[in-house]
Amino acid sequence: MRRKMLLSLLVVLLAASLVATGCPRPVVVDEEPEVGVLEKPQIISVGSLGVGSRGYVVASGLALGVEKTQGIRTLVEPIPSMASRMAAIRALEIDIALASPIIMIWAARGEGAEPYITWGPQPVRQVMHGYMIHMSWMTRPDTGVTTWEEFAAKGLRVPRIPGDFVIDSLMVGFIAAYDLEGRVREVPFPSLPATWVGLQEGTVDVAVMGPGTGLVAEIQALVGLQFMEQPDKGDPKWEIIRKYHPFAALVPYTWDTPAVWDLKAAGMPEEGIWTIPFVNPKAAWEDADEAKVYYFVRGVIEGYDHFKDIHFTLRDEYTVEKILPHPDVLTPVPFHSGAVRAFKDLGVWRPEHEAFQVRMLEEERIRLGR
Repeated sequence: MRRKMLLSLLVVLLAASLVATGCPRPVVVDEEPEVGVLEKPQIISVGSLGVGSRGYVVASGLALGVEKTQGIRTLVEPIPSMASRMAAIRALEIDIALASPIIMIWAARGEGAEPYITWGPQPVRQVMHGYMIHMSWMTRPDTGVTTWEEFAAKGLRVPRIPGDFVIDSLMVGFIAAYDLEGRVREVPFPSLPATWVGLQEGTVDVAVMGPGTGLVAEIQALVGLQFMEQPDKGDPKWEIIRKYHPFAALVPYTWDTPAVWDLKAAGMPEEGIWTIPFVNPKAAWEDADEAKVYYFVRGVIEGYDHFKDIHFTLRDEYTVEKILPHPDVLTPVPFHSGAVRAFKDLGVWRPEHEAFQVRMLEEERIRLGR
């Protein structure tokens, strides 16, 4: 007992000596919340193509990943036309939307999309890179044509989609490249999926389609599909098409391209065709809620196992490496701050991405006169 009392006295004297000499005392602090943690939103809204499209399936899968891992209700809003989706994120009516590099570049630079949009330079942001689709012109077998010259000779009908200027500009490019002006009938449609239904119902005779859309598989089963001719890689027609549909690259579209409908039965040649790919990144406006973008990106990365088996596009195109690829293949607009924060927190933001972001923000600053 006496020894314990002496030890206690020594401890008290030692503590007093530390205070007297100015040495810091050990401090025990209660655990506090992490500084700077973003409060989770209750809802995140994502604009996509209409029900039945691959875009809607993909958005629904990503929403599932966010809900399962972040516990945030994520609504997929079907907004069929590109113009409507861009207007919705600009007005902050939805948080994130399926977009395309072309419309994002046009919106950021404020030029090159006349007469479709005349907004002037805008602070559009990318949230993540998107999936690539091969788009080609398809007709019904009962039209009896496979070439554009045959198509024009019969005075058949082509779709125009003023609200989806990315697809519409491609149609205008083909009209110019194949000298179809005045030789085909133009039929207006509100959206790309509407043209697919029009092809099935016989209100239009050609439509541009991708291989991963379930609705296209249904159309093939009901009325059949036939590939229209596309220019070979070195054909000067592509240069004419690019005057109306800029930033277009060419990729091979072959029997090995993942598809949910039968490419061979639709007449794709064994050697394949050359086509313009469409990448579908997710976009937001600069003023979009940082927390919503942050948790969406985090949910997609952490939720991969929840959605990868829904569609081959989700499995193949939404790995971390695909949604944040090397800057060489990124759309040349800045990332949203919420996306940058998520990528950094998850340890996938690299020095080359930081250099890309700095460069994009500086170019935007000059364009906007900030």
